[in-house]
Amino acid sequence: MSMKKLYLLIIIIITMSCASKLELPITEYSSSEVERISIASASRLSVGDDQTQVIKVLGTPNIITKNKIGNESWVYDKVSNQYEFVQNNNSREFFFQKPDQRSKGASTSKTFIVVIDFNDKSLIKDISYRFTQY
Repeated sequence: MSMKKLYLLIIIIITMSCASKLELPITEYSSSEVERISIASASRLSVGDDQTQVIKVLGTPNIITKNKIGNESWVYDKVSNQYEFVQNNNSREFFFQKPDQRSKGASTSKTFIVVIDFNDKSLIKDISYRFTQY
């Protein structure tokens, strides 16, 4: 295969791959349209609300379980990670020091868990919250 044909083939492949990516629908959400699971959003629910209302407020659950008599419990488990890097700006540092000697990092993980128990009529019987941090 000549170099000219090879270049042409490469250009065709690149063009086709770019064109297929451009055809995908692009959905943009403003931060006001995307609701995060929080105590504020979960507190909009109350005992007696149905499962449809729960989905409208919190979305689909991470876990659905059933107890011995067949009543469902929905678990919403959201994890957030926070990273913090601190750089030492000491003027006595030398350029030959390793980067790990000049900066330090720490990470924190937080979980917010909402458990919603339903009765035999699929209405909210109980709502509980739990925070963990590690």
